[in-house]
Amino acid sequence: MPKRYSTQLIVGGLFVVLLGCLSEAQADIPPPPNRPAPAALLNIEKAKKGLDNVRIKDESKEITDRNLKTIDQMVKHIVYHANQPPFNGEEFPSTMTAPFGTLDRTPKGLYAELKNWTDIPKPKGKYTEGQLEYAEAFGSIAAKECLKIINEGAKPIERINGVRMLAEVANLPYAGTIDSLLPLITDPKYIDQPAITYVALEGIRNVLSHTHPDDPSKNLIRDPKKQTEIFNALLKFQPPVKLSAKPTSEEELKYRVYRRLMFSAMSQFRDPVIRDAKTKEILARPGVVLAAIAIPDPTIPGFKPNIADRVEAIVGLLNMNIDPEENFDLRIYIINRFLIEFGTEYSQDSDQAKVEGRGTIIPWKIASARISAGLTQLSNTADANSKLGAPLKARIKALAADAQSSMLGIIEDPTKKAVINDNTLRDKLKAGASSYELIKGDKSSTLSFPE
Repeated sequence: MPKRYSTQLIVGGLFVVLLGCLSEAQADIPPPPNRPAPAALLNIEKAKKGLDNVRIKDESKEITDRNLKTIDQMVKHIVYHANQPPFNGEEFPSTMTAPFGTLDRTPKGLYAELKNWTDIPKPKGKYTEGQLEYAEAFGSIAAKECLKIINEGAKPIERINGVRMLAEVANLPYAGTIDSLLPLITDPKYIDQPAITYVALEGIRNVLSHTHPDDPSKNLIRDPKKQTEIFNALLKFQPPVKLSAKPTSEEELKYRVYRRLMFSAMSQFRDPVIRDAKTKEILARPGVVLAAIAIPDPTIPGFKPNIADRVEAIVGLLNMNIDPEENFDLRIYIINRFLIEFGTEYSQDSDQAKVEGRGTIIPWKIASARISAGLTQLSNTADANSKLGAPLKARIKALAADAQSSMLGIIEDPTKKAVINDNTLRDKLKAGASSYELIKGDKSSTLSFPE
């Protein structure tokens, strides 16, 4: 029987434990400045919302400087409240209006105020020039100031405020935030601050989730060397969980929570391999790693990826582009194998959950919907690829249709009361793959399958 776990419960309990790992420090953070005047914020808010063609970088240097000064003041007004009552856990007079006029006097009130400035709408599905300028200006200042809170906050809760705000800033379409986040999972000085590491992974995932404004099929971060730096940092990441010689179930669960978040961040890469812009040499292989997790490749060290890990990996694989040198039939084969095992685990877990009167090990309906959307995306990606042969295009389209009708649609809508039948998926699996090298001629992309 598969092990039960609840990410929400684990992460909640984990955070309580991890907060205790943070020690007191000395603060050198100035008090927050006043909120900018409404008139000064008017242009900033218009640029953020993409209204009236307002730009942060105006033709007039005076206006540009004024805009940047206003953003700087607004950022510090929010971020410097991280070490102020009531958001730092200290008492705050009940007779006084809380900062930002919030009714929530917990750190959530602080994060909600920041979200007002990081949540940018997309007029007509695309950011305006003014919005991108706003994201760069607000993001660059906020990332620096949040890092200041993380490094100089006097209390653990203040430093947690800093990293949680930094992860929120990562929701802006600004690539530079990654430079404040990466050290939090690579610099040894943060090893004994695991709560910071965990939220930093969330922030890295947020940055990687942004697509490029000029090409939605690509990551916002386009530089291959920077992409490789990020990928390698994730690949080398070791969850800050001490494992005994025979890990307890609690140790394993904590370890898996970190690792799954790392898998989720890694699944945001849009290209299966990262190549040097000039030489086309392969610098990193995100697609190969995700494929190995999705299988799961028996050579993966440590705990065997479970179904929740594999869902993260397969969703990433489904949303990736197709490399010119890719053995795309191998990707289809991996997806086909996964779908059969996904359906089997769903049936077994659902039946057992009813017998035992418990919840399921993962939210199957949500996982199924994500996979359905990914299959549609990959089918569309294949259709748009002029170099991909018609047989492969037809194969992925048929796989997507059969998976939806025989399995995913049933999981997503239990009211249908239909029984999952994977016979057609098993028939399709017989087509196999021409090679176990995901990238032709690249032995480092060779995958292994369980016997």
